[in-house]
Amino acid sequence: MRLSKRSTIIFVVFLFLRIQCNAAPVPKNQVHFINVGQAEAILLEFQHDAILIDAGGEFTCDDRDRGRLLGYLKKFFERRTDLVEDGKGKIHTIIISHPHLDHTMLLMDVMQKYRVANLVDGGNELGSGIVPLWAARYYAQTKAINYNTVKDEAITATGLVNAALQSVHDNNPDVTLKFLAGARNCGNANNDSLILWADINGVKFLFTGDDEALPDDHDPCVPEIPFILNRFRNTSVLDVDVYKVGHHGSFNGTSADLLQAMTPKVSVMSAGRFDQQEPGRFHAWQFGHPRDAAVQTIAANTTNTRTPVSVKTMTGPAQPHTRVMKKAVYCTCWDNDVVVEVLTGGTIAVH
Repeated sequence: MRLSKRSTIIFVVFLFLRIQCNAAPVPKNQVHFINVGQAEAILLEFQHDAILIDAGGEFTCDDRDRGRLLGYLKKFFERRTDLVEDGKGKIHTIIISHPHLDHTMLLMDVMQKYRVANLVDGGNELGSGIVPLWAARYYAQTKAINYNTVKDEAITATGLVNAALQSVHDNNPDVTLKFLAGARNCGNANNDSLILWADINGVKFLFTGDDEALPDDHDPCVPEIPFILNRFRNTSVLDVDVYKVGHHGSFNGTSADLLQAMTPKVSVMSAGRFDQQEPGRFHAWQFGHPRDAAVQTIAANTTNTRTPVSVKTMTGPAQPHTRVMKKAVYCTCWDNDVVVEVLTGGTIAVH
């Protein structure tokens, strides 16, 4: 039986749609800043792998941020079915920047739900979030998950590439990762943050944990920001395109010197909403995050622009302030989840 021209066209369109429905997902180079309140969780998505930096949540006495993080990862693996094996999504490496609860609270939820190949941290033994980290280390041991620590003495003049990071590069030749700072046995765990540098198809990122700029009377360590500025002085290592703002936009979580060394096109903060005030005192409202003076400095040194938007900053604890943001400065506290995509040719799109 011969098909009419119209029937042939319909048949071809039907076959095309069937092929599209059954086609493998298109991998992307994206960095997902997941909204987990006054906490941090960042998913790095590559052509053949995924990495999670931190798995924190805000102390809200409910499962709000657990639902947010696990829900986000569920949708991610529903799209990236190529990263699913035996019904479990595969996370190549989890990096814990430092052992504070806003960076480790949901770590075991992720470890138990997904297939993790590598766990990397600074080997610390103290901090508000050390219990989930201890549990994750033990879990890694029982499940044959590779566990590695990053100590600062191992960092060279060009950074450190450990086995986990080298494996990512081997699988994704357009991705280069290295640590610029490791644990230094500081009294203030913020200044023990693992600092990760990434080159994703020509776009350079800096993930700074909760590094600080100002001295701490209770900590003999040199604050981490001047420490890395000194380590990489007279080099272009810190000249990056995308800056993950340190310490949730705190007054001491960044500095003009660091921003001038980076000249970022885009800056992204993970912080809680100004109107989350209870329970307890572990919220942006009580900390005064993101601090308006820091945001002003970040905006002045961030080169790209965004559609102007009215945002809330804090001039101090419990002191909200409204400003209009025109520069490419984003915050999970204003924008919810923030996705930075690296497009062909090394251009950046923010969703």
